[in-house]
Amino acid sequence: MKKFRYFLFPFLSLITVVYTCGISVHNEVTKRAMYTFYHTKQHYKYFEYMNNSPEFVQAGSFFPDWGFHCMGNDNVSEEAHWPPFMRAGAEYIREKYNNETWEHDSIAQGTISFLFAIVSHGVADVTWHSIGIDSGFIRTMADLNFMNSYEEAHEVADTGGEFTLSHMTNLDYLGDKWSFPINDLVEIYRRTNRIVDGNQLAGCAKRAFAAAQANKRFGKLFFAYYGEKSPFLIEQIELYHKGGLNNMAADVTDCWHELAKWFEFGSVNNHELCNTFRMVSGTLPKKKYQPSSNDMVNFLYKNSVDILKTLGYNIRYHEKNGIGTFEIHRQLLRDPITNEPFSELQDSTEEEEESLKVEKYGFDQIFQDVPTKNEQISLSSFNEDTNSYHLLSHNDLNQSSFDAKCRSVSNNAIILNIPYSYAQLGHDMVLGDFNGDGIQDLAISAPFYSNQPEIPQTGAIFIINGKKSGSFKTPETTNILDIADKIIYAYNPQDKSNNDPQSRFGWSMSVVDLNKDGIDDLAVSAPSFGAKKYIHNGKVYVYFGRKNGGLKGNKADLEIIPEQVVLKNDWHIEAMGQYISSGDVDGDGFDDLLIGCPYCGIYNKSRMSRLLHTGGVFAFLSSSDHKGTVTIHDYDWSIDMIII
Repeated sequence: MKKFRYFLFPFLSLITVVYTCGISVHNEVTKRAMYTFYHTKQHYKYFEYMNNSPEFVQAGSFFPDWGFHCMGNDNVSEEAHWPPFMRAGAEYIREKYNNETWEHDSIAQGTISFLFAIVSHGVADVTWHSIGIDSGFIRTMADLNFMNSYEEAHEVADTGGEFTLSHMTNLDYLGDKWSFPINDLVEIYRRTNRIVDGNQLAGCAKRAFAAAQANKRFGKLFFAYYGEKSPFLIEQIELYHKGGLNNMAADVTDCWHELAKWFEFGSVNNHELCNTFRMVSGTLPKKKYQPSSNDMVNFLYKNSVDILKTLGYNIRYHEKNGIGTFEIHRQLLRDPITNEPFSELQDSTEEEEESLKVEKYGFDQIFQDVPTKNEQISLSSFNEDTNSYHLLSHNDLNQSSFDAKCRSVSNNAIILNIPYSYAQLGHDMVLGDFNGDGIQDLAISAPFYSNQPEIPQTGAIFIINGKKSGSFKTPETTNILDIADKIIYAYNPQDKSNNDPQSRFGWSMSVVDLNKDGIDDLAVSAPSFGAKKYIHNGKVYVYFGRKNGGLKGNKADLEIIPEQVVLKNDWHIEAMGQYISSGDVDGDGFDDLLIGCPYCGIYNKSRMSRLLHTGGVFAFLSSSDHKGTVTIHDYDWSIDMIII
């Protein structure tokens, strides 16, 4: 088995040394974007096209990288990343396939889906590669883990991102078939004054298909090797606000709305497609990144399909009506050294141990962490299939111990969920008596939920009022949208200034008494507010509790915003409110608000790249004067990192 792994490792490393920004990562972004796009009624048919054409979508999610290090096609490959190619594609498809007959033409739907996936790839690359962005994913990863070396971070991010993703999920949604509209792609290139050979395109695509299939099956075996190189990659690939999977997916959804308009009405008066490309307009590099190359890489690249065949898989290709399709089929897997057949792909002992672990600690068990004696609820492991957590009362916990432990879920446990994938219900929870009745109420956040699908990841807070002993009735539903006594949305039709996509309202919460009236108030952060303009400077909302009335609703009593103008020679506020906390820091008997901003830059220092993300803490003391809107610079005191 070890021989098998040693032989496979260099082949899998090839996946993204050749194809920048991993194939599987791009497909994951497209998949997540499709879910958000699905909720929009206006362009629902385009979701259906993509949902019914996975072989086109998955091939298209890779396609812009098709020619890198392949038969001299680097330049034409780079063209496919940007709006001119996308615009030419939309115009060509509108001409060739009548939009009145699209619903009855599976080839047209597949080709349209392919272009939607191309847009997904191009959009995701902007924040992932930090193109025109000071603190995009790889740029930040370089600063934190690679001594500011973008090149080193880039290689680890692209290859390690693939293995991290295959470790996170089994990638079972990735099919065993890819389809490329070869003839259409050649014609689209011709319209951009580029000549592309269809046979070369198919040959390069075959190698990429082999790489994607290898990562799907074997990539998780090499997660540890890349995981130790970059803690940032492992910790932030999912949620980082500039280039994490969820951020890239939301950016893609925004662009898809505009692409749908191109298909419906043409691309007149909109040549840059969407905010992502407008933001980097005029600053595009001739090439995103030229991967390093050596004799071993070149050998593996030229022989990737044969290597996969040696590992037990055969790739077949056929072309019909201008559509080229690749399929992978299983063969008898043999050791490339001894030519002896492998009985299993993984060590059977390891598989049995993992199975026992899952059996013993499944979702009928919970992980308890009891930090304080007055904490009254606890959560189980998150069940991704049902998007739910288990809630337990304090009577179910052993409060004498402060050690983490596994405990069985009681029969009277209440399970709360939400019918919205990736909403992250339960990302934060706090207890506070917001209505002054002497019974603590529960606030639960879902920072990626949205009540307006065209404005994704705005967030919501669900308030469940505390009940007197004996008056609580077990709810008939587990849907928190039906159970909550009050829902506070970031989106407010009457307040367009707060309707910002990806604001992640509810990322962090804390109970304070900021107006000093003796009734608990709720402070809520939205650290990605400003994402629409790629500022992501954040916002903090404070809702005052009221006797017998509770929290007022969608309009906060106090809003804390960053500076109105971002100056490159001043303090740079980024993701304000990543963490918020409370405590009576001045000893007056009322809980004050503490705002953590780990991604903020240093005050009155030149905003050089090394000074980004120095961090800061801002304190707002309780006062009866708090109301309306203030800036973060109205703090009572702050702590920052001094750079010498």
